[in-house]
Amino acid sequence: MVIKILDINKVFENKNYEISKIFDFINSVLEGNNFFLKSLEIDGVEIYENYYEYFIENINSIDEVKVNFQNLSELVNDVIYSSYSYTERATPLIEKLSTSFRKGPTEGSWNELDNLFSGIEWILESYSNIDKYSNLNELISNYYIWNEYVVEIEKLRLTLKDFFDAVRNKDSVLISDILIYEINPIFQAMNEKLKEMNNKGVNIKDVN
Repeated sequence: MVIKILDINKVFENKNYEISKIFDFINSVLEGNNFFLKSLEIDGVEIYENYYEYFIENINSIDEVKVNFQNLSELVNDVIYSSYSYTERATPLIEKLSTSFRKGPTEGSWNELDNLFSGIEWILESYSNIDKYSNLNELISNYYIWNEYVVEIEKLRLTLKDFFDAVRNKDSVLISDILIYEINPIFQAMNEKLKEMNNKGVNIKDVN
């Protein structure tokens, strides 16, 4: 197979032992040029996650891999937009989920709660992926809005311990209360901050 990244075409064997070498190569090129992985286009199919697993399952048939990348300012912009989109969808679902647990959860309720945990994990991970950069204030022009968003993120972190305890104990009433009185207001506040950054000109500066 051939890996195409920037102006480099590098050939690897279609063998499982080559997979780690492939990702070491990709990461080395990206890091050396201050870029971040956005997606892999594998034989015309664009993949956004679970890259390693995809390679393992399809190693014998892969012919061409095109590496799509972005700079830090584009990464920040994508995280803000994706986080806004998620909180916009999740907020009304949290209210419905709270009602479901108040009445008595079904198997579907527990599945939806698991999906919510996955979403929260993604939100926290996405935040951490960009907040670690010391020059973030140079990338987001209205940086104070980001700091207000960070306050809500920290509130969410603090809420999770009690939330996990309630789930572990299968205390459906407490789960319902935490969802509607703690998680829901935090998501609403995060959504408002993200909307303001996404739509009202927290203009992402092109700083590499």
